[in-house]
Amino acid sequence: MALKQMDALAALREAAGEVIETSLCDVQGSWLALVNTEEGKRLAFAAKGEAALSALWKDVEKEADVKDVHVSVMALNANNAALVRRYVKWTAPTACGTKGASIGFSDWLGEADAVVAELFGKRQLKPVLVDFTTEDSEALQRYFVQAVDTATWGVFEEGYKEGYGANAAGLKTEEEIVKALLYGYSMIG
Repeated sequence: MALKQMDALAALREAAGEVIETSLCDVQGSWLALVNTEEGKRLAFAAKGEAALSALWKDVEKEADVKDVHVSVMALNANNAALVRRYVKWTAPTACGTKGASIGFSDWLGEADAVVAELFGKRQLKPVLVDFTTEDSEALQRYFVQAVDTATWGVFEEGYKEGYGANAAGLKTEEEIVKALLYGYSMIG
């Protein structure tokens, strides 16, 4: 039986904290959202009964049962970001296509993704939120997967569903290309 949004929201608030409602989404009859806790932002999952997705989350920090709703609160890590991209399709990079223009941002530190996505809502523009090179990775000690994870959390938080690009540039080896594709990058250079 699918969990109703109102019940999920109440359980998430009671068990996890302040729900960032723009991120709240239905995932296979359960609900997923970002929450603000005393420890910072976390991912929270609410399910009624057994949910196959429950076993896939990593770094579960807290679990609680609120009435008949099970809530899990997890860290924002690479595994959980990959699961969010897999089950919440609008959080994954997409090809920019031919409708409108694409504008790239070099947000090397991953601080602007949530803000930039808001600028593009209802416009014929698609942001390229990740524009990362091998040199950036080495200089910043921030890896390709971390850059796309940051964009995932940013668009998820804002509820931005219009799609965004992720460019992995300056790749020199087959291994780098394969990794970028596995991480979901939509453009390779």
